[in-house]
Amino acid sequence: MNTQVINLYQNNLSQIKNDTQNGVMPLVPLFHEDVIAFGGIDTVSKCRYFFIEIPDGPWDEDEMNSLPKWNGLKIKMEFHDNFGPLKDRYFIEFIQADPDSGDLFETIMQNVFDNVISRELTEPLFTVIYKVLEKWKSFFKRGGYKKLNEEQQRGLYGELWFMREWMKQNPDKPPLLLNGWGGPLSDRIDFRTSGWGVEIKTVKDQLNKKIRISNENQLKLTDAVSSIYIYVCYLETSRNFGQTLQQLVDDLRNKFNTFSLQLLLKFNDSLLKAGFQDNEYTDIYMNVLEEEVYKVNEEFPVILKEKLPIAISHISYSIDLTHCIKFKVELDEILK
Repeated sequence: MNTQVINLYQNNLSQIKNDTQNGVMPLVPLFHEDVIAFGGIDTVSKCRYFFIEIPDGPWDEDEMNSLPKWNGLKIKMEFHDNFGPLKDRYFIEFIQADPDSGDLFETIMQNVFDNVISRELTEPLFTVIYKVLEKWKSFFKRGGYKKLNEEQQRGLYGELWFMREWMKQNPDKPPLLLNGWGGPLSDRIDFRTSGWGVEIKTVKDQLNKKIRISNENQLKLTDAVSSIYIYVCYLETSRNFGQTLQQLVDDLRNKFNTFSLQLLLKFNDSLLKAGFQDNEYTDIYMNVLEEEVYKVNEEFPVILKEKLPIAISHISYSIDLTHCIKFKVELDEILK
């Protein structure tokens, strides 16, 4: 994970603590090919500032007014005749408006910078920044970060574990299954592509081979999804053995980054939608004891909407896998 912007602010804070001159905001430059940015912290208020040069001249008033905003962020455009080593340049300026949101501001600015430096050269800077801010505004509308409970953590761990196992089995293939990862969006099926889907189920008790189906449509076969596999991941949790959710995320970030920064950014965006926040999930360790795969066909025991009385809907139920042996298939069938 790129942390240039975050490191800039952490170093800036250390400098401020050791500096006796108050009221002067030290600006630190960030350069990446055609992108010029600066970051700094007000020595009195400790609020962060982030500046990105606008190389294509000033944006008009309507464009500036249309940029997504929220209470913790101020945005303005300014012309500077002298700005560090630069002269006569326009900058878009992001200002931390909430004094208690320093870490979040750093994360958002890191995300803005990552998307700007990885954009296609033909894509306007305004379009990139607008998309990133719109994504974060939608995130805050959904309530922002809410720590996942243990069940949600296990569910996310299972989806990420499956993703990593697929990448291990297909080391030379771009991990495009990321494009079909619907878990963070609460899609009907966790992974889907090219007519097939994989639903991930995590079971904490290996002796209890029951999985929970959330609704009567989850395992429904359709023309768009004609094959569904159930990937069952038996997990054991502890306080000192296995791998934390944070460690698994960091491992996958490294793997995606070896392919492209774009895939890494997409992965981080999906984690954001899933409610994952860095450094919040380091205390629970998980260990995968066993993996099983079942193929859903017309004979598989499911409850379907068309078989229910018309007045009944939103049915959740359990499936006892000890009675589903004939539907069990090899793990390689979905990893290959």
